[in-house]
Order: sequence, then structure tokens, then C-alpha cells
Amino acid sequence: MKTHVLVATLVGGIFGFLMGWLVYGIALMDFYNANAIAYEGLMKAEPSYIAIFLSCVCWAWLFALVFDKWAGIRDFKSGMMSGMMITLPIVLSMDIYFYGTMNLWSDKLLVVDVIVGVVFNGIVAGVVGLLLGKLNKSQG
Repeated sequence: MKTHVLVATLVGGIFGFLMGWLVYGIALMDFYNANAIAYEGLMKAEPSYIAIFLSCVCWAWLFALVFDKWAGIRDFKSGMMSGMMITLPIVLSMDIYFYGTMNLWSDKLLVVDVIVGVVFNGIVAGVVGLLLGKLNKSQG
């Protein structure tokens, strides 16, 4: 794999992890807690931050691969818009599936989670696109 894709993946993953802590762990925590149905044992007492970080790296990796190999995206705006288009059907599909199969979320949380997930991942994708542009210039 190309060095610039690896760097964009890692930095994008770190950015997504830190932004997730701010968005989900601080700004929206009370909203999610108020609109999700809690079951004994459902949530871990302490989340696995390594697993959360690896999830963020996987999202950044998806964007870096698609942007570098097929889309040629090298800026924030194109990265963000494309990231939102890639993310929308994935997040919508997952959230609707969870909503249809589990008693975990309110209707309101379903809608908010899709919107937040799409915008959140769009910003991460924008950062990945920007990094790919900057890293390609420095290598070329």
C-alpha cells in the first residue's frame, strides 16, 4: 500500500477517534442516554478504546482507498461530500436494521444518529481527502 494512503488512514483514524470523543462522548452523550433503552449488561463498564480506535481507522482506510485508487480526491470539500455520499447508505442501512431488530433506540435517536453519523464521517473523509492532496504534492 502507498505511504500516503497509510498516513492519511492513520491520521484520519486519530482525528475521527478524537472527534468522536468530543461529539459522542461529550456533546451528545446525554441525548443518546436519554433516547436509548438501557439493559443490564448491554454497555461495558469501560469501553474498549482500542476497538473504538480501530473502528475509526477502518472508516479512514475506506475513504483513503476509495479516494486514492478510484476517485482521485485531493481536497477537503470533495472528500467531505464524497464521504457523506459513501457513508449515508451504510449508516442508514445499519441504523434501520438495528431499529428493526432491537429495542434499543427511539425514533428520534434513529434520525439523529443517521444525520450525525453522515456529517461526522463526512468531516473525517474531508480530512483524509485533504491529507491525500498534501501528501501527494510532497511526494511528487
